[in-house]
Amino acid sequence: MEWYVKDGVFSQRKDIDAQVFEVADDATEIDIPADVTSIDEEAFFGCDRLTGIHLPDSITHIGNSAFSCCFSLTNIPLPKSVTIIGNNAFNCCSSLSDIHIPEGVTSIGEQAFSECIALTNIRIPDSVTYIGDSAFNTCECLTSIHFSAGMTRIGNAVCAGCSRLAHIHIPDGVTEIGNGAFSGCSRLTTVHIPDSVTEIGELTFYECTGLTDIHISNNLTQIRSRVFSGCSSLTSIHIPDSVTYIGELAFGNCNSLTNIHIPDSVILMADTAFFQCTSLSRAHIPNGVTIFDEWTYK
Repeated sequence: MEWYVKDGVFSQRKDIDAQVFEVADDATEIDIPADVTSIDEEAFFGCDRLTGIHLPDSITHIGNSAFSCCFSLTNIPLPKSVTIIGNNAFNCCSSLSDIHIPEGVTSIGEQAFSECIALTNIRIPDSVTYIGDSAFNTCECLTSIHFSAGMTRIGNAVCAGCSRLAHIHIPDGVTEIGNGAFSGCSRLTTVHIPDSVTEIGELTFYECTGLTDIHISNNLTQIRSRVFSGCSSLTSIHIPDSVTYIGELAFGNCNSLTNIHIPDSVILMADTAFFQCTSLSRAHIPNGVTIFDEWTYK
């Protein structure tokens, strides 16, 4: 196998001015040269025999899809020099069970670790200010994730389909949680949404069937479509006085929900907001609320 090194970039792209880096076809581990600062996009894409890669302390950037579909990769220590992990960087590295993201990383791209089905836990250092959509999507063995205190937004579908995820930490300072961020996380039981959060997207906790306790931010103004739909273990929920809008199927199919108090602040609520809440025996609905049909409202 051949790669090329030019101006500190380690790449599969052939260049007559580049230094050639050769590795035996049956190699399972690779040591990247000490003068490399960047792993180019798709540099190791589909290298399914590789089990380990050793990166030098000079590396600052891991490009898009750099290690995507390295199905046998089990170990890749990231040096402290890394600041950017690109989109799809480790996507579908299905044998990668543990990875330490060092302090100094500021950006984790879209789908960076999606479908890393052996990954069990991840801690995001406080230096990280950006995590792209679906970054940990379908990491089926992921049990916990601790988000960085430096973040203000948790992206769309960031942990969607992480069916063993039992613990998440959302720090103060986060203001937005994206669409479907934790949908299908069926082992989540408790979630605390800090008061810094002012916006939660649609489907955020959709089909979180194990969820029994959730604290909603006291500064949230809208509970959007299907946010808690299918949370079948949820028996009660406190809707804060800041909420003015409850969307269609917001609590649809929450069939363990027994009572609900809708605060007087709510002025608009979908007629399907509590659809198929078959255990609901008591609900307080304020006089000033307008109930709308989702189709005519649109």
